[in-house]
Amino acid sequence: MKQTITDQDGDSVTSAGGVNLGNGSLLGIQDDGPNAAVPNATLLGTLIPAVLDESAKSPAGDGIYTATVDVSAAFATTAVGSFGTDGAGSTSYALALSGTGIGSGLYLLDPLDIDPNGGLGKGAEIILVDNLDGTVSGVAGATTVFTISVNSSGVVTFSYNDQTNPANIWHPINPSGDDPASLLTSVKGALSVTQSLTDADGDTITSAGLDIGNGNFLKIEDDGPTAITPTLSALSDQVLAGLTLRVDETAGNDPDPKDTVADRISSVSNYGTDGAGTNVFSVSLTTAAGGTAPVGGIGSGLYALNTVDSVFSQGAEIQLFQNGSTIEGRVGAVVYFTISTTSAGVVNLTQASGVNIWHPNTGSADESVALTGLNGGGINSYQIKFTQTLTDQDGDTSTAFIDLSDGRGSGPNIYTFNFNDDGQTGPASQV
Repeated sequence: MKQTITDQDGDSVTSAGGVNLGNGSLLGIQDDGPNAAVPNATLLGTLIPAVLDESAKSPAGDGIYTATVDVSAAFATTAVGSFGTDGAGSTSYALALSGTGIGSGLYLLDPLDIDPNGGLGKGAEIILVDNLDGTVSGVAGATTVFTISVNSSGVVTFSYNDQTNPANIWHPINPSGDDPASLLTSVKGALSVTQSLTDADGDTITSAGLDIGNGNFLKIEDDGPTAITPTLSALSDQVLAGLTLRVDETAGNDPDPKDTVADRISSVSNYGTDGAGTNVFSVSLTTAAGGTAPVGGIGSGLYALNTVDSVFSQGAEIQLFQNGSTIEGRVGAVVYFTISTTSAGVVNLTQASGVNIWHPNTGSADESVALTGLNGGGINSYQIKFTQTLTDQDGDTSTAFIDLSDGRGSGPNIYTFNFNDDGQTGPASQV
């Protein structure tokens, strides 16, 4: 570019040299680049998290070993970025872990931890590790428990590394067997998803991170034990006979052979993938509807033998009471019989010495009366429950019971607790 100067009567002069306007420093066109999105989790609406389930896979259980959650909507609508006037190029998402030694808030299950005050079964915390390939893993010691990734569409994948027998997680909420534990990082915002926009001529901008380690996005559900009560109608009479106890008031009569109810209460007891904890048996007295037995007792439908003035007749109805872990049949303070169980599930029926139970059939010297769930008025008023309680290694429980006062059998009803007439009390009987 040159300069020319002209005076008032038309004389002019032009500079000898010029300014080079094409040297690249004086004229230019400024680029327009993309604008980053501002992620907003509320745009996801009702969030459906990625939930793993440590139960066995189908058909043995409802285990889920890989789950996903789409977070792309958090970068859309009011939060959306733009490509600018250059036009659209590409959109991508990336997983970011800031810092090292980031705790996940999830813990391995430790079967050696038996202290309920510190969290029964609570093992080492799972630490998040950047794999430097766009994925993040949860690691405890030498065990890689899970891996997290995100694809180009903004779908986050949460997956167990072991797709056959994944490591179990400690769950603090008991006795639930299906409660979720949430991935909640020890540092807020440490685990996030970012969105990058690249326009048509290659300019790129990356958004701030959407925090997916806040406890709302990634969860692992517990697996619990299952105690299964068999259907009485499905049991054979031979098996049901093993549920029968009989004491005999005739001196010297032997009780029935020992047997256990424990091997019949739950035909397929299962501790689940958390592993075995404890197996406890108990007997309890309830109302017919399963409620707590009244403090004043429940009529048993059996009666004391009235021996006053040598008149052997029907006496007072024997009342059933729960006394700790034992069921007692009493008239006033006098105990007529007790029902209890051992830790192995052996149920004991013991008739007290020196007391007799009234048998209405005067024509039989060996008549049997039983606890049938009916009181003296013939009303179904109680259950005698034999209960199994399974507890797994992180404290989840499952119970199953069978009503031992219920009549069973394809022919005449078979009852569990029977009292034969005549003479002194025989030894204690067990099932």
